[in-house]
Amino acid sequence: MDSISDDSSSWISSCFKTEETFSFSKLRTESSQRDYFRFNFQGKTFILMYAPKGIDESIESFCKKADVFKSFQVKVPEIYFRNDDLCHLIIEDFSDNLYQLNITQENSDIFIKSALDQLIRIQNIDCDTEIFDYFDLEKSIANKDLFIDFFCRGYLNLSDSSIPFDTINEGYNFILKRFYELPQCISHYDFETRNLIYLDSKETGVLDFQDAMIAPYALDLASIFKDLYMVWNKKQVDDWLDYYKKNTQNEEIKSIEDFKEDIEFCAMQRQIRILGKLSQVSITLNRDDRLNDFPVLINYLIDSMSRYKELKDFSKFLQIFK
Repeated sequence: MDSISDDSSSWISSCFKTEETFSFSKLRTESSQRDYFRFNFQGKTFILMYAPKGIDESIESFCKKADVFKSFQVKVPEIYFRNDDLCHLIIEDFSDNLYQLNITQENSDIFIKSALDQLIRIQNIDCDTEIFDYFDLEKSIANKDLFIDFFCRGYLNLSDSSIPFDTINEGYNFILKRFYELPQCISHYDFETRNLIYLDSKETGVLDFQDAMIAPYALDLASIFKDLYMVWNKKQVDDWLDYYKKNTQNEEIKSIEDFKEDIEFCAMQRQIRILGKLSQVSITLNRDDRLNDFPVLINYLIDSMSRYKELKDFSKFLQIFK
């Protein structure tokens, strides 16, 4: 959706009981199937969200999970108006102060600990299967299939004879074995700096939570500590892990080293998923914004996989990208 239809404009005007003509500015979409537009009314900005019917990132999912998140004091945008026929929501504008564009080595301690406060609240949410799906084996295998179909075949343009299917399948199964041994809780599923905003209230605002599901506890931690835009040193990470460990209700975490390994395995699963998903978005929707993230993703995977003998062949395969 590149522009606002007359029907949408009329509906927005009716929401605010005005005949005023609104001006809309489209916000970046990157890999999302949703579109966002900012507009102003009486000195206050709002966000118009468009989520087309038939996609997983539905309006219903957004609204239902927003209610649950708010009941656990997670800072998500207020929903002001909803129109299912037009596939629209009008929601609170959290501003442009995205972590991705504003976090620095100097402010990182404040930003990351604030984000961890929100993450701990998310992980305290009840695992209600009426609302949240499990990140089950079927979904994980679908992630691997996207990696093969769109990253290997599509993005790298490899023929099947050049794709080491056994290496990929055996390596991915090794990752999943550890992945599914971990304690599970509610996961945002994409808790990275693109989806976090530092608010004037000194809290972290959480965006794009509609895909939240029940998954290994370290999956969202992997999004923060294996960040695509900032590299953290060991002292920083150890301090933040200690902060999380002291504040979480997760009593199954043992040593910091075991904790880091949990994050490592979740990060590898996540990075394989992202390579497949972003390749699919590039090929099918012609959205190439996130392809710049590929070198960081690949380097993370090569580095992590090289530490395990079961993944060394997978690591060598990925080096063709370099």
